[in-house]
Amino acid sequence: MKVQPDVALTLRLVVVRLTDTHGKFIGRWTLLTNVSNELTSAEVARWYYWRWGIESFFKLLKGAGHDVEKWLQRSAGALLRRLLIASMACVLVWRL
Repeated sequence: MKVQPDVALTLRLVVVRLTDTHGKFIGRWTLLTNVSNELTSAEVARWYYWRWGIESFFKLLKGAGHDVEKWLQRSAGALLRRLLIASMACVLVWRL
Protein backbone atom coordinates (compact mmCIF):
# COMPACT_ATOMS: atom_id res chain seq x y z
CA MET A 1 0.00 0.00 0.00
CA LYS A 2 1.49 3.29 -1.10
CA VAL A 3 1.16 6.30 1.19
CA GLN A 4 -0.26 9.31 -0.59
CA PRO A 5 -0.03 12.73 1.05
CA ASP A 6 -3.24 14.75 1.35
CA VAL A 7 -5.46 11.72 0.78
CA ALA A 8 -8.04 11.09 3.49
CA LEU A 9 -8.21 7.67 5.08
CA THR A 10 -11.56 5.97 5.37
CA LEU A 11 -11.83 4.82 8.97
CA ARG A 12 -14.50 3.09 10.97
CA LEU A 13 -15.28 3.84 14.60
CA VAL A 14 -15.94 0.80 16.78
CA VAL A 15 -17.00 1.36 20.39
CA VAL A 16 -17.04 -1.72 22.61
CA ARG A 17 -18.53 -2.01 26.09
CA LEU A 18 -16.52 -4.53 28.10
CA THR A 19 -18.29 -6.64 30.72
CA ASP A 20 -17.31 -9.64 32.82
CA THR A 21 -19.17 -12.96 32.81
CA HIS A 22 -21.74 -11.54 35.26
CA GLY A 23 -22.48 -8.52 33.06
CA LYS A 24 -20.59 -6.10 35.31
CA PHE A 25 -19.12 -3.13 33.40
CA ILE A 26 -15.32 -3.28 33.17
CA GLY A 27 -14.48 -0.61 30.64
CA ARG A 28 -14.87 0.72 27.13
CA TRP A 29 -12.69 0.48 24.04
CA THR A 30 -12.86 3.12 21.36
CA LEU A 31 -11.22 1.73 18.23
CA LEU A 32 -10.48 3.26 14.85
CA THR A 33 -9.92 0.75 12.08
CA ASN A 34 -9.68 0.63 8.31
CA VAL A 35 -11.03 -2.93 8.22
CA SER A 36 -13.94 -3.28 5.80
CA ASN A 37 -17.56 -3.27 6.90
CA GLU A 38 -17.78 -6.96 5.99
CA LEU A 39 -16.53 -7.71 9.52
CA THR A 40 -18.88 -7.05 12.39
CA SER A 41 -17.92 -4.78 15.26
CA ALA A 42 -17.78 -7.85 17.52
CA GLU A 43 -15.21 -9.48 15.21
CA VAL A 44 -13.08 -6.32 15.16
CA ALA A 45 -13.22 -6.20 18.96
CA ARG A 46 -12.28 -9.88 19.18
CA TRP A 47 -9.27 -9.30 16.90
CA TYR A 48 -8.23 -6.38 19.08
CA TYR A 49 -8.61 -8.54 22.20
CA TRP A 50 -6.32 -11.24 20.77
CA ARG A 51 -3.86 -8.68 19.42
CA TRP A 52 -3.65 -7.05 22.86
CA GLY A 53 -2.82 -10.44 24.37
CA ILE A 54 -0.05 -10.98 21.81
CA GLU A 55 1.35 -7.48 22.43
CA SER A 56 1.31 -8.10 26.20
CA PHE A 57 3.20 -11.36 25.65
CA PHE A 58 5.84 -9.61 23.51
CA LYS A 59 6.17 -6.88 26.13
CA LEU A 60 6.73 -9.54 28.79
CA LEU A 61 9.36 -11.25 26.63
CA LYS A 62 11.17 -7.99 25.95
CA GLY A 63 11.02 -6.44 29.40
CA ALA A 64 10.95 -9.25 31.95
CA GLY A 65 14.60 -10.16 31.79
CA HIS A 66 14.42 -12.29 28.65
CA ASP A 67 16.13 -9.62 26.48
CA VAL A 68 14.75 -11.01 23.23
CA GLU A 69 16.45 -8.27 21.20
CA LYS A 70 19.85 -9.61 22.33
CA TRP A 71 19.28 -13.25 21.40
CA LEU A 72 21.92 -14.38 18.91
CA GLN A 73 20.64 -17.78 17.81
CA ARG A 74 21.99 -18.82 14.42
CA SER A 75 19.25 -21.23 13.39
CA ALA A 76 15.48 -21.27 13.41
CA GLY A 77 15.50 -24.40 15.59
CA ALA A 78 17.67 -22.75 18.25
CA LEU A 79 15.45 -19.66 18.24
CA LEU A 80 12.33 -21.82 18.53
CA ARG A 81 13.74 -23.77 21.49
CA ARG A 82 14.70 -20.59 23.32
CA LEU A 83 11.32 -19.00 22.58
CA LEU A 84 9.53 -22.09 23.91
CA ILE A 85 11.54 -22.00 27.15
CA ALA A 86 10.86 -18.27 27.58
CA SER A 87 7.17 -18.87 26.84
CA MET A 88 6.97 -21.59 29.48
CA ALA A 89 8.54 -19.18 31.99
CA CYS A 90 5.95 -16.53 31.09
CA VAL A 91 3.09 -19.00 31.54
CA LEU A 92 4.42 -19.95 34.97
CA VAL A 93 4.61 -16.29 35.97
CA TRP A 94 1.04 -15.65 34.74
CA ARG A 95 -0.25 -18.68 36.68
CA LEU A 96 1.31 -17.42 39.90
